[in-house]
Amino acid sequence: VRLIVPDTSVIIRTIEVDRDIPDEELNGHVYFELGHTIHLPFDNPVVDTVTIESNEETKKVLVVAAPSEVVEQYNEYFKDEKMFPVAADVSALCQYRLFHQYRKTETEDSLILIQMDVKSVTVSIFEQEFPVFMQQVNIPYQEDTWKVVPLNQGGYLTKDQFDEEKVFSAFEEVFSEIERILRFYQYSLNNGDKEVTKSLITGDHPFLFELMEKIGDRVNIPVDYLPPENVQAAKGVSLGNQFYNVIGLSMKEGV
Repeated sequence: VRLIVPDTSVIIRTIEVDRDIPDEELNGHVYFELGHTIHLPFDNPVVDTVTIESNEETKKVLVVAAPSEVVEQYNEYFKDEKMFPVAADVSALCQYRLFHQYRKTETEDSLILIQMDVKSVTVSIFEQEFPVFMQQVNIPYQEDTWKVVPLNQGGYLTKDQFDEEKVFSAFEEVFSEIERILRFYQYSLNNGDKEVTKSLITGDHPFLFELMEKIGDRVNIPVDYLPPENVQAAKGVSLGNQFYNVIGLSMKEGV
């Protein structure tokens, strides 16, 4: 079994370490430096690392971390069901993997991936195919923005269940946060030397297309999207945006 760790539990950071530290010892180095030169907002993390680039003196290392108790809860659940987890992944990587498969990305891109779901938006920034930043933003809806749909009636929200004006009003704050993230990436993380050059929009929000148009106007960055009809599936099977995470997870190589 492969699983996706909830975005709210995942922290992505980049750090610089001495080039002499072997890649197979990077995880141990991160654990050793926790609380000293590396700080995370939770105790007892599960950590994975990968070297992004290196020079004569240092390595730039991607650190992905999640609370061990969250990962262990999933492990115990699957074991109780006689299933055994072999890999854990991040939704942004699953989405990126699918976009890359359909040639929506280039290795040299610095791109922002915006996953617009009903209750939250996950914003990730990729450099050379690696995520270097990820943040989930809750959508600050007013009360009664949508009507609850009983499961026996399908359980899926459509535009008809939403107050359109309240949706767009709530997303104004989300768009402002995305603009702040872009400035943080360009100036705080890269001293003005790098900026995002492309945006990929995904998610299962009923107003995805309208929101995609609005975000394109706000950030002034080329926007791209992968239509579900372009994703190959078994004959007669229709795949919606809500399945993109699972499809990308199934494409993960190794463990």
